[in-house]
Amino acid sequence: MTTPRAVATELNQLFDYLESKGIVYYWNPIDEAPQHVSWHSTTNEPFLSNHDDISVASYIYWLRNGMYSAVLADGSLLQITYFFDGNRIMGHRLAFVPCPVTIDQSMVADGLPLADVVELHLATADQVLMKSMIRFDFDPLNARPRHPEAHLTLNSIECRIACVSPLRIGRFIDFVFRNFYPTFHEQDPYLQQMPQSGWFDNTIVEDDRRSLHVAWAG
Repeated sequence: MTTPRAVATELNQLFDYLESKGIVYYWNPIDEAPQHVSWHSTTNEPFLSNHDDISVASYIYWLRNGMYSAVLADGSLLQITYFFDGNRIMGHRLAFVPCPVTIDQSMVADGLPLADVVELHLATADQVLMKSMIRFDFDPLNARPRHPEAHLTLNSIECRIACVSPLRIGRFIDFVFRNFYPTFHEQDPYLQQMPQSGWFDNTIVEDDRRSLHVAWAG
């Protein structure tokens, strides 16, 4: 159990800290409402408006339209949304979207918009990276066989690897930085001390527990 205000507070503190360390290039104001906590969007379109696999065009569209919680210094996106019914979290979408190219950060420092820098690099095929978006979903209303309540999606929208439970913000952030920015994670006590437990009970069913799944202690 938690509240939209508590979730919004954790996100504000996290992004303010990461910006102070130069890890976050830009972050959107937090949109805190009774039904959700997400980024403040200038459009009414959800960031997953279709059921196709994610493309480079999707990344560019999200970047140009501010459809993210934060942009990291390397151009990768964090998209964090929690859905509420009162003080009960009824769903979440926690996504890490790697930048599809290795950007020249000096070009951004010189004032060129990040989306323009990415598109310039995309013009050279050998600069395009084969990296997959990673998303943790909690979607109990649509749970069914092969669609666990809490699951990890990577590489393909058909991939839904069961998770033992939904994720608190700190556990998602720990996963991202531990695996994709290990040097910063190892040296940063703030990330290591973010609360990771609480908010959720286990949701995994026995059939999924017998298969390969994602689990953790605490």
